[in-house]
Amino acid sequence: MKKNNDKKFICIYSTVCLIVYSCNYGFFEKMISQICNFYLFEKKMHEVELVSMDFKSLEEKVSKLIKASNKDNLHFKIFDNNGQEIINDQQLKRALEIQPIFFFIHSFVYYCYYYFHLFILKKFQKEECHKIINPLVLLTGDAKYKNKDSLLRVKIDLMMFQNLFEKNMDIKCGHGSTNNGEDILITSDDKSQIFKSIQDLFTHKTKVFLNKPKIFIKNACRGNEPPEPVKRGTQWYNKESDTLIIFPTTIGKQIYDSMGPEKGSYFTNYFCDVMIQNISSPKSLEDNLKIISKLILKNVNTEQLIEYVSTLDQQVFFYNKNISKNK
Repeated sequence: MKKNNDKKFICIYSTVCLIVYSCNYGFFEKMISQICNFYLFEKKMHEVELVSMDFKSLEEKVSKLIKASNKDNLHFKIFDNNGQEIINDQQLKRALEIQPIFFFIHSFVYYCYYYFHLFILKKFQKEECHKIINPLVLLTGDAKYKNKDSLLRVKIDLMMFQNLFEKNMDIKCGHGSTNNGEDILITSDDKSQIFKSIQDLFTHKTKVFLNKPKIFIKNACRGNEPPEPVKRGTQWYNKESDTLIIFPTTIGKQIYDSMGPEKGSYFTNYFCDVMIQNISSPKSLEDNLKIISKLILKNVNTEQLIEYVSTLDQQVFFYNKNISKNK
């Protein structure tokens, strides 16, 4: 305890708040740092005598104030005049140098946190991660054209995707376009197929895929509007449940091929490179798509924008089976 000449009279402005957390599905571990709303239901001004100039003394004084208000179940934080949280003696000393001396006490209803904690943990703990052992990957591209020089890189793209995934099922097509607002695929026998009809086989007509994540990558043109170099592209669809559709470009646009005849498209190169680099990292597929999009914007002359439509209620992660076995 210090001498009386060290005593200070300070003003404490206290508030009692109810915390409402952002309850994002599958992201409980981030909820505490992502406070959505504060609801203020009480505020008071107190003038108190602080005898000892240390944080513990201030904390005890605040505890007595809260206890006097018959709110034993509250957790509080202390902030200085500039909104900086105080958690130690050094921060308290700096705060006492600011005139006038005000401390702001935010008290939180603690039982509210426990209620959400127990509820969310119980409901979502088992559903947060669902490992798919042998995913089916649907690829669209063509590897059988012999007389179409402009489609050489389509074959390269398809082979790169085939090498990336352990197992896949591929529909062999060589070109894409739109017809009456529908995205279509033009096959090697010059017939067209509405891409959504292929999608429906897996979203509606095959029961084994219900309630399972489905990812479609349609790496084909979405129109005939050409930027300067050689490009190809793709398009949006009706949103289906548990589905992620990826388009390497926006509607009506073609996509850029990489420089060099053996490299395929920029999208395919970056997609494969990023997925391989991050196969053992905690990055979701959507996080990787953002990285791929930045790489394309940085390295391609004209802006080629990736679009994707997601109705998934969980994040998708790819993992290497061999790495997982060793952990």
